[in-house]
Amino acid sequence: MQPSSSSHKAWVDPASLPNHGDISAIGGNAADYIKQLNLNTYISYGVGNEDTFGYKVGKSVKFVDISVDRKEEKKGRLEATTVAELIVTKDMLNGAGMLHGGCVAYLIDNTGVLLLPLATNSIGP
Repeated sequence: MQPSSSSHKAWVDPASLPNHGDISAIGGNAADYIKQLNLNTYISYGVGNEDTFGYKVGKSVKFVDISVDRKEEKKGRLEATTVAELIVTKDMLNGAGMLHGGCVAYLIDNTGVLLLPLATNSIGP
């Protein structure tokens, strides 16, 4: 049985999410609204509430650069880059004392949430 469209909403418009945090320290050429949408989406979905997986790790991530560039050598395709930093703490390690693979997957999955389709209007033709 498939859920009805009225009871299940698969996608939420990122512009409808509440603002989470200050983007003034985030560098890069992406428009400010793209940076804010990126941060809002990351906090809302990547970090979540205190009782969710990844909350402590997610809250320690700091975005430092969000950039969007048109690559003429790739037929004008857009390339988005998100740079984030965090300090690795003991609770992020595996039994061998290295960054846990699950933590790495979480970071890759959630810090690359740049809203590229929305960025197309922010850099021109």
